[in-house]
Amino acid sequence: MDNNHQVDSGQPHPGRSIAADSAVQGPEEKTEDKVYVQISKKLLPESKENSKSSNQFIPLRDLKYILSPNVVAKLLEEASLTSIMQPGQPDPIFGSEDKPRRIKILGILILTGGVDYIKHFCNNGPDDEKLPLSRDSNFFKSNNWKQRLIDEFCRRQYEMLAPDFNFSNREVQDFLINYPLPFLKELDWKVHGAHGLISKAYIHPDYQIWSGSNSKLQQPFYAIKKFFPNNSTHFANERNALQRFGGQREGHKNLLTLLLSYQRGGESFMIFPWAEGNLVDFWKKEPTANPPSPKDLIWLIQQCQGIASGLSKVHRYEHGNFQGRHGDIKPENILFFREAGSERGLLVVADFTLMRFHSQNTMNVTGAGEVGYTSAYCPPEVKVTMEASINQKYDIWTLGCVYLEFITWYLLGYNATRGPSFTMSGKEVQSFLAARTKEHNGPYTYGRDNFFIIPGKQGAEWIKMLRGDNNCSEALQEFLTLVEGHMLVPEQGDRCCMDHVLRTLEAISSKCGYCCVGKPKPRDGDAQFPPLATAQVHPL
Repeated sequence: MDNNHQVDSGQPHPGRSIAADSAVQGPEEKTEDKVYVQISKKLLPESKENSKSSNQFIPLRDLKYILSPNVVAKLLEEASLTSIMQPGQPDPIFGSEDKPRRIKILGILILTGGVDYIKHFCNNGPDDEKLPLSRDSNFFKSNNWKQRLIDEFCRRQYEMLAPDFNFSNREVQDFLINYPLPFLKELDWKVHGAHGLISKAYIHPDYQIWSGSNSKLQQPFYAIKKFFPNNSTHFANERNALQRFGGQREGHKNLLTLLLSYQRGGESFMIFPWAEGNLVDFWKKEPTANPPSPKDLIWLIQQCQGIASGLSKVHRYEHGNFQGRHGDIKPENILFFREAGSERGLLVVADFTLMRFHSQNTMNVTGAGEVGYTSAYCPPEVKVTMEASINQKYDIWTLGCVYLEFITWYLLGYNATRGPSFTMSGKEVQSFLAARTKEHNGPYTYGRDNFFIIPGKQGAEWIKMLRGDNNCSEALQEFLTLVEGHMLVPEQGDRCCMDHVLRTLEAISSKCGYCCVGKPKPRDGDAQFPPLATAQVHPL
């Protein structure tokens, strides 16, 4: 199993100085010993524990740089093996266009202390393309290798055999556990995602295969999602959804792009572009201007329009008699990416694990008890008894919750959305989170969210409060009308469809001139809203 990387054998990998490794450490030191040290120092990823890792590899570029023709000639001379290099004959180590090479095999023998055994390979023995060799190979038996050397060779050969990540391959790639993957740094599974863990991944550029227009997706680093063990169904569901709507060719810019999926050692993984964070992270890190900026409002409306456009594509799946829904829309499942030419960036819907597809005549058969959901965002049809049917209107409700929080961030800032309280008119008052928690009478342990359901309760008061803000422009007034009158509607059948959300936001976006001037509406009812901040806040 050979990686035919087209690399310059005279250039080390950028960023990894090899000059220090090439320094002569003493006249008595053998070339084999010096080269052993050089190869060992180039093993990637560097072990944090300063111990040998079974997942390390040496890039072919670095191996070819270390084992230059001059160095190989000196190795063979010191081992009294110059006879294997016959003048006028094909080079058995470096090979040629039509002859195989044994540069990896020589590297393995250096690591195992058996350079003189290269003669067995050069005498019509296996070449690099025949790797890996099994312990019971006839080659070892016919050349009377000692078992200890066989074991060591078979163990260390994989350090030369890191496979490529073929980003042009849409199929699930299967990597055997013996093969180290070509990561420049060890993966660090610190971030919890839905149904798995997330790590930032630096993949060696020589081991990435891209083709055609998809090469523009190549990045310095990526996000890798590792699904929890025994979770093959979630992996299959999410991959199926992403292949339909988030593939490199079929994708929508506001739906997460699946770059590659693979399995290794019984575990399943997906590779995505690396995001700066989710929408909650964005709200926290990116404060709104005071007063809010019209430019930010235009961006907000355009991003909400893009999200609706992506979800509309999901809802009206065009390649058959099927329709789908996302199933878990919330700020934590909307990712933020930096984008060239944009001060704020791009918002992208992620986590398609709970996405479901139904033929049009079975759209309403999924029971509420059968869906995974985030209780703070689930619609009123999800009750304790879980007997209600679920359809695409589920997404309309949850998206309405996200939009309302987004507008709150724009007008009032992060503390008004997720903080325990915020300052308004010189008073410390309850945040959106605190108000919802109070209305819910405690932590979100099940699906019924009275904040939006009961007429005249705090959900309606919150929207009135936003409408009365001095910076609430005509565009935001129309946006709030869409959210309140068509999305956050308790009766499932009375909610609008995703295409209606998209058309409305397109109309608002097309008249961005009226984004710029505040047009508050007078507030009636309780003048002290939100209430003063006194109660403990439960997390969503």
